[in-house]
Amino acid sequence: PAAIEAYYKANEKEFAVPESVKLDYAELSLAGVAESLTVTEAQLKEQYEKDKDRYVQAETRQARHILIAVDDSTDDAKAAALARDLSVRIKGGADFAALAKQYSKDTASAEQGGDLGWSGRDVYDKEFGDKLFAMKQGETSEPVKTQFGYHIIRLEGIRAGEGRSFEQVRDELAATLRTELAGKEFTTREDQLQEKLEQGVSNLDQLVKEFGLIRGTVERFERGAGGLPLGSDAELNRMVFSDAALNQRRVAGPVQLGEDRITVFQVVSHAAASTRPLAEVS
Repeated sequence: PAAIEAYYKANEKEFAVPESVKLDYAELSLAGVAESLTVTEAQLKEQYEKDKDRYVQAETRQARHILIAVDDSTDDAKAAALARDLSVRIKGGADFAALAKQYSKDTASAEQGGDLGWSGRDVYDKEFGDKLFAMKQGETSEPVKTQFGYHIIRLEGIRAGEGRSFEQVRDELAATLRTELAGKEFTTREDQLQEKLEQGVSNLDQLVKEFGLIRGTVERFERGAGGLPLGSDAELNRMVFSDAALNQRRVAGPVQLGEDRITVFQVVSHAAASTRPLAEVS
């Protein structure tokens, strides 16, 4: 016993018990907010229409063209006459690609025999797009005038529009929309919660009910080390042991514990730093 007591007195730091509190806390999480939201059928359909391009690909067409430009060297009359002449030659069996390489002022496509690849209507000038999407496959147009000059267009191929229907993407859409709405709602509740706390609220259950928070208790939250499930966040530690929380027993926070998780809390009881007695550790 004498040796034990001597060791105890020489090594009291080994038996130190840090300052701690018992905490009641309430948490607001993005996942919890999302779970509480109901997304209506009307909202889903509205979102589907808004994001339709993500789910439905419009019809695309492959075209060739010959551009006779109206510029400093070729006025409108000359360009129109040349375009008409080429159109007649093509109808008579002349090779479209060869004429494109020879005459087209769209140098990028001219090298490919006038090939413009596959594109939707909105890629082109209105006059060009309207004509191209009114043609039948294999057809060659009369000269079409745009801001660039006169075009002779050949429709090489058609790919029908395709995509997923509303019913096919409904569940995916619901999850996306719920997350989006939850993000906005989370921010709103966080701001409102901050305003309430600035008013000096002392009833944690009132906040739980008003803001849909999840309630919990930390039996032992130590200064510096913290306590699960809240962890050891430095800002949380500072606020837990502040005068407002520790002595005035006000509801404190909110403290951000992650990008999508905040907590408010209230000290229930406080234990000062101490040393475990010899009788307990002997």
